[in-house]
Amino acid sequence: MWIQRYELMCEFSKWDDVQATRAFTCFIDDYVLAWYMLLDNEDRSNKQTLFRKFTERFGRKSIEKVGLWKDAADLKQKQYETVSQFISRIERLCFLAGQTLMMEQFILRGLRPEFVVPFVTATGLKQNFSVSEAIDAALLADITMQLVSKRTSHQCYRGQPSNRSNPE
Repeated sequence: MWIQRYELMCEFSKWDDVQATRAFTCFIDDYVLAWYMLLDNEDRSNKQTLFRKFTERFGRKSIEKVGLWKDAADLKQKQYETVSQFISRIERLCFLAGQTLMMEQFILRGLRPEFVVPFVTATGLKQNFSVSEAIDAALLADITMQLVSKRTSHQCYRGQPSNRSNPE
């Protein structure tokens, strides 16, 4: 990991803690520099605290969590997966990543098109709705489709006529 190589370089250069923390900004990119600037002065001037916070933020486990979060963002509902099963997959990844802020938006983006239903009220199409309302509507649509599918297959199984035309 980068911070371990930096520590070795500090040791090889015989830098004390003050020199190591001052030189730190010379070796980081803009993204890490922005993070560094948000630290308290005490955290920036203490080598052990600075390196620990860097490792917490940019260490291997943090990178793994970012990967899980990205996986959740890219997830799409499978063809024969229910909305509930899909939501469970995204929730699991978001909780493992420790990031649930965008979870509902990931769910809405990953739903199959047939579950992204328009909102119709008594006065017409509703333009403004929350992500939670959209997910609730998708769950309701999924449950309704499952019930209709079960009822249709149950009727066909019992020998009752189906809606299909009979070729004679």
